[in-house]
Amino acid sequence: MLESSWNDKTMGVVPTSAEKAAEAAADSVANAMAENHNVVMIDLRLPSYDVTEGPKLYDIMAASDFCAYLSDKLREKNLIRKSLV
Repeated sequence: MLESSWNDKTMGVVPTSAEKAAEAAADSVANAMAENHNVVMIDLRLPSYDVTEGPKLYDIMAASDFCAYLSDKLREKNLIRKSLV
């Protein structure tokens, strides 16, 4: 599944919590913007932030926590002014 395609060199360590995953995602957005890539929307297509969940494909609380933390992290880094979360 996703773990088999995970590249530690380019994607970092597999996040173990919603907050750590949000920090990694916010850092990725910051890096993209520093390279003059405009980020207009972040489309979350993954079922959950935790790729080690096995057959449990969707954890609504984990996804909600991730979105809330990501919004907070992006605001802290002054990368966004508004969020739909």
